[in-house]
Amino acid sequence: MKRTKKLTIFALACTVILMGADDSGCNKHQCRENTPQFCTQSQQEADIVVVDRTTDKSAWKEARIAVASRVQRAFGEFTVAGHVIGEGNPGSVIVLPIGANTNITQKISVLDSSNLTDLRKGIIGENQSSRAENIYTQILSGSNANSLWSHLVLKYIAGKSGNLSSSVCESEASNYIKTQRGDGGEFSKALDYISEKMNESQLSISLCNEVVSISSNLHTIDSKMGSTSGSCNWKSGDTCSDILGSTKTINIILNDLHRKEGVHGDTLTNLNGCVLYASDMVQIGPDGPLPIKQWTTEEASQHGAADESKFIGNQFPELLAGKEVYMPYLGTTTPGVPPRPADDIEALNAYWKAFFESAGAEIRTGSASSACSGTEDRISN
Repeated sequence: MKRTKKLTIFALACTVILMGADDSGCNKHQCRENTPQFCTQSQQEADIVVVDRTTDKSAWKEARIAVASRVQRAFGEFTVAGHVIGEGNPGSVIVLPIGANTNITQKISVLDSSNLTDLRKGIIGENQSSRAENIYTQILSGSNANSLWSHLVLKYIAGKSGNLSSSVCESEASNYIKTQRGDGGEFSKALDYISEKMNESQLSISLCNEVVSISSNLHTIDSKMGSTSGSCNWKSGDTCSDILGSTKTINIILNDLHRKEGVHGDTLTNLNGCVLYASDMVQIGPDGPLPIKQWTTEEASQHGAADESKFIGNQFPELLAGKEVYMPYLGTTTPGVPPRPADDIEALNAYWKAFFESAGAEIRTGSASSACSGTEDRISN
């Protein structure tokens, strides 16, 4: 099958490109020369995390770190009068639970980048580039651990489980603002710059609305993973680890993003990013498990390529091209279960490598907690 685009699948995320942009990365009808109005960059990301409930719970705990990191840097880059501010691409995060009788089509949207784009515009307002950069660095930046957004994410999202109330978050935000303003400096300047757009109380409420929503979504996933079970009887109709089925769902998600209208009516016409599998990648679908034990590595590779054509090849094939795939738990077993034989793991790896690479994807190695960070090593041929 001919592929025209490169796809890399990380078992964790995927990036969406907003087309119709000028050379500066801004939509032409968004930018006006000599105006302070800022533009969004031409790329947005949507990270997809596939969580297998039949895999050891530590898999989700580590994948959750990557999700929190993505949330922290979710505001991304934008441009003010030709000056690029921020870091990376704005992004969404979607979690797809599979296994243990989970509805494979039940995706959970943890973070919606369009909400943050609107929030960023509301906070920065019509400030010129130097002031806008100061506001971003002190209030919204993910790389500045002392920004207000980073403070709230690190306190309530990273490694945190449980329900978070708006009042608790807003109180924390207000206290942090008060402390930082008391120290003067750049943080205090940023607050002054946005004072005409919103007061400090409104700023706390606006940011906490997003933090509480994200926390609630993650709590829902935490609760699902809390009932993780390694047992699954597919002969009795159990929905087990249907990883092949999940690839169809991922394609549907990507197609929805592909067709969805972006900011200011621009259409998402290309997809680029990564997907993270918090799964042992042992396929147990409606037809039962894959006969990995019966295959040589070469046979597993042949079956993987053939199954890609069956499950993905005729269903929006170009949507997976160029994505990165992470499978850090491939072949692992739950505590108390003997390790899988090395030959089985090699065959399993050969199967999925052939499957995703046949779709135009690129397999990457690395831990779940650092997935999609750009520091991973490619798997050698």
